[in-house]
Amino acid sequence: MPGKKAPGPCEDTPRWILYPNCGAEEGGDWSRFTRFPGVWNCLQLWRSLFPAESVGWIGPVPPPEAFWAPETGEPPARAAFQWIEQQLGPHAWWGDTHAQAAFQHASLPWTGPHPTRTERVHDKAFALETSRQLGFEPQPLRGLSETFSPEDLEDPDGFLRSIQRQLQDWPPGMDAFTLKPRLGSSGRGRIGGARSTLNRDALRGALPRLRERGGAVLEPWLSRRHDLAVALHLAPRSPGGSGAVTLLGSLEAIVHPSGLPLGHFGEMDSRGRVFSGSPFDEDIREAAVALAQAAQREGYDGPCGVDAFTFDMLEQDQARETLRPVVEFNARYTLGLVAVGVLRRLLTWIKSTLELSPGERVAFFVGLQLPAGLDSWTASLGGLSPKIVGLSLAPAAPAEAFSGPGVLLCRDRATLAALVGAP
Repeated sequence: MPGKKAPGPCEDTPRWILYPNCGAEEGGDWSRFTRFPGVWNCLQLWRSLFPAESVGWIGPVPPPEAFWAPETGEPPARAAFQWIEQQLGPHAWWGDTHAQAAFQHASLPWTGPHPTRTERVHDKAFALETSRQLGFEPQPLRGLSETFSPEDLEDPDGFLRSIQRQLQDWPPGMDAFTLKPRLGSSGRGRIGGARSTLNRDALRGALPRLRERGGAVLEPWLSRRHDLAVALHLAPRSPGGSGAVTLLGSLEAIVHPSGLPLGHFGEMDSRGRVFSGSPFDEDIREAAVALAQAAQREGYDGPCGVDAFTFDMLEQDQARETLRPVVEFNARYTLGLVAVGVLRRLLTWIKSTLELSPGERVAFFVGLQLPAGLDSWTASLGGLSPKIVGLSLAPAAPAEAFSGPGVLLCRDRATLAALVGAP
């Protein structure tokens, strides 16, 4: 991996060094993903978590230029989170072996957990196994999911027999399944199917790429209603003790049907605390902290997130919304964590613009792109009732270009939810 180092805007030796390997779970050649606007916009927001000055980078792709909306005041001299402020030096989006090697090649000390520990807890099998041990697996789904190692996939016939045996034990009415890589992001690399019409050739064809991504997880394909996320930070454990687990916020993820993230929706109070606003908010926060503590015991520290969702479960011909509080543990920066940091950056502006008082909440959407039907983050919003306030979080782009990231705010949750397509 090339090890290029650039000075910060005002210093020859930057205090924070970024390695923007967003999407690196898909392999070492992560730089190819930065040509996609959604990934680039994500990096734009990630860069905004760090101070305006004294930030450099290494690797084949520099992060976007620092940008702060002029409406929000002077560019920040400090980081969005105290732990970023205190952790000088390397910051990779994901601390894998390629990131470690890139910093070592640039003669920079690696300060994160060992990549093998990061990969261990980032593995989707860790989230599945730990959620079972902690009692967070929903009763209707108990025992239905299964993990497969890369070695399990080297014998296609044996693997297909295992799949068939597992599916045969599923309850009546549960037919669709998904097979997803144990290391991956945004739904990439998964394959769907149904036990009633099992496509063996398609499953065989997927095995090589699943082996490359650490194996596979088999689980039911469910009718999802809400995608939820919790953002956290884990402090390093002291010898013989434990480190602090900081719950940064909970949010609702707005995703494309393919699984690609579009942004995050939720509620924020005058103290900068971020909530999903879901009836299950306390449940996902409790489960996320328990899972994060388990990851910390495995030797991981740093930024992280836990994904959850609610799904429709038929009971006596009636759909009941059911929570799956643990789906994945992301041992890296996440878009949800970035959204929390962005909102913290904007807190003073939000309180002033919407006259947010103690005890009140405002609905927000932090998006990688404009919601459908809007021409810009600020145009034609002021005339709506109740008022929706918008702010672009990137330099102005040509009209024909993919819009940059931005934020929308409204005192009425339902009005904003309808605009951004929240379920």
